[in-house]
Amino acid sequence: VNIALAKYFYVSACKRFLPDYCISYTQTERPTTRSDIRHGIVRTALERLNIDMPLEISMIGEVPARTGLGSSSAVTVGVLHALRHMLGESPDERVLAAQACALEIDWMGRTMGRQDQYGCALGGAKLLRFHPNDTVSVRELSLSHAARRMLEDETLVLFVGQRSQGTQILVRQSEASADRAAVLCAMADQAVALADRLEGDLTGPELGRLLDEGWALKRSMVGDISSDDIDGLYQKAR
Repeated sequence: VNIALAKYFYVSACKRFLPDYCISYTQTERPTTRSDIRHGIVRTALERLNIDMPLEISMIGEVPARTGLGSSSAVTVGVLHALRHMLGESPDERVLAAQACALEIDWMGRTMGRQDQYGCALGGAKLLRFHPNDTVSVRELSLSHAARRMLEDETLVLFVGQRSQGTQILVRQSEASADRAAVLCAMADQAVALADRLEGDLTGPELGRLLDEGWALKRSMVGDISSDDIDGLYQKAR
């Protein structure tokens, strides 16, 4: 179950009069060739879209990087979206999500799932099903006004001041998956159950119980997915 936050990542892209690139994010790059671009997502997107001309690309995010909220996929979706519009195209949201998955997983070789790209590209609340052929089915969840209010009133997103590379955890989680089939099946079953309850009369306490059960399953996959500080905050929140 994926529910998008009202936080955004902004990307602008245009042709550049000067003979070099200007790539602006937390730092500014001015490479003379595409292959010299250090920003991996931007460089890979330009290579795969066969764009090789001086460009000015600016990126601004409302959420810091490496906070576990799918920021890298927001960058990927945003960069692809901006470049395709610059080329005069209007990509379908699901096509854009699939292309973002291909860029990060197939082209850049990252160990990750496909939920973040679809969450960023489609927005809203949805149940995602991941198939063996790497396709993704999307079921839009029909949330009542009361359900939306409950989600807003009963949930908090807190910045705890810690940022880390989630890739290492994802690699270990992937390696452990073969021995955790029962846990993965339980997580999938819980997602379907949660989607159904969100479209029903789910209450705040029931939502908290389901999320707590899901977190316990997630923690059983990899031992160092949390920390003592986060565990302490979690218990206070409960």
